[in-house]
Amino acid sequence: MLKGAGINTLEYDIDLSFVMEAQQQGLSIQLLYNSQSVDASTAEKLLENYVHILEKVVTDPARLVGSFELTMTDEELQEQDEFLKSMSEL
Repeated sequence: MLKGAGINTLEYDIDLSFVMEAQQQGLSIQLLYNSQSVDASTAEKLLENYVHILEKVVTDPARLVGSFELTMTDEELQEQDEFLKSMSEL
């Protein structure tokens, strides 16, 4: 289970970096990015897609990674938004 996902904006030498931490309740994921190179909407979309892929891999670990869809359907986007909102309220 993913505990939460977040995006931080800061002065950062690397353009993009995913930071993951295993916690008792699940996995916490943050995307650190250089705001001079990457805009906020792009960073948010990257994080959403990364979380989507991780969730698919966890639910079907025997499946080849290359066979997963890399983008989300509208329904999956809505579910992801609801999940992220609920995690931010913790």
